[in-house]
Amino acid sequence: MANDGKSQLETRRVEILSTQYQLTALTSDAQQLLTQHTVQDSSTNRSYRRGQILFLQWASDNNISDNKFSPIDLINFLSAMKSTHNYAVTTLQLFRSAVSQLHQNSSSFRDDPLLNKFIATLTARAPPIRLHRQTIDLQPTFHYLSSLDNTSTSLTSRQGKLAFLLGVACFFRPSDLQRIPLDSVRVVEDSIISHLKDDLVVTVLALSISLFSHFSTTRVSPDLAFLCLEVHCPKEKRQGCRIIKSFKVRAHTNSITLCPLQTFLVYAQRRPVCSSLSLFVNSISPDRPLQASTIQGWISRLLRRSTSEPRVSLRSIASSLALASGIPKDDVVTMGNWSNSSTFENHYRREHLSQFDFTSTLITLD
Repeated sequence: MANDGKSQLETRRVEILSTQYQLTALTSDAQQLLTQHTVQDSSTNRSYRRGQILFLQWASDNNISDNKFSPIDLINFLSAMKSTHNYAVTTLQLFRSAVSQLHQNSSSFRDDPLLNKFIATLTARAPPIRLHRQTIDLQPTFHYLSSLDNTSTSLTSRQGKLAFLLGVACFFRPSDLQRIPLDSVRVVEDSIISHLKDDLVVTVLALSISLFSHFSTTRVSPDLAFLCLEVHCPKEKRQGCRIIKSFKVRAHTNSITLCPLQTFLVYAQRRPVCSSLSLFVNSISPDRPLQASTIQGWISRLLRRSTSEPRVSLRSIASSLALASGIPKDDVVTMGNWSNSSTFENHYRREHLSQFDFTSTLITLD
């Protein structure tokens, strides 16, 4: 697609999204609020953009209305994307949501029986999904991080190390790490935190000890017990409302080189003076915004020291290691901020094989 064509399609896309509420009896203030929701620079809207652009091009080529199309038109578009590009079902489902947003009555597509049957048919014909994936041993990465000299490594390496350790201890996504305000991060003494009755504190403490053990005998001062921080506006919401999620990460009791708190203290001393209000900054131009994809790059490079599996999620690996270490599943679900255990089981849990000895228990002569 030529650049001029892309520009025209993008202009039309924004125009449709910006004007779809103007034909109603809504006040101008109400229209503006609804329009901002569909055109704001959010992760959901960014993920919708490609499907919307592809549909506008397809609609133009096939003389189809780009904002008054029918469910059959949408089915034909998805079928064309499947046959032409062989997109996965999950991608086509994303396209369905994205394209529906362009319609003047997007809610009418949610329960259309033919459209739902088409998606269900694609899902049933898709290649089988492997449920069980081997738990990844992070020791090679931990050994590498332990060997880093916090005082002499580059800004990128220091940030990557801190991001990785926090990602493991708190099941953070790259976007979560991106949304940690610097002024929310503080060190709290053990004498203060001991008076708090917070299940999340217990969970993080257990995770920190279980996942970062056996790498050093140097002890961290017990006076610096917890690293407290917040994630503002994570992906999860509560009843549609944005949230602020608080975390307390215990200083590692056995390893100073793998201690998230100690790593933060070293990083904070050398963090560039800049206008950024976030914990992590752009390593090349600290005053410029840091993208979540950059943090993902830091984590992916460290993960490659432990696995060659492509597109692995540190959030998934850490949660599976927590289960293998004896952390109760309820605590893992709470720590990961999942809405329910089925979400964790379906999307993040890697280990789906029972470790119980069914053979000796069930096959007997007694």
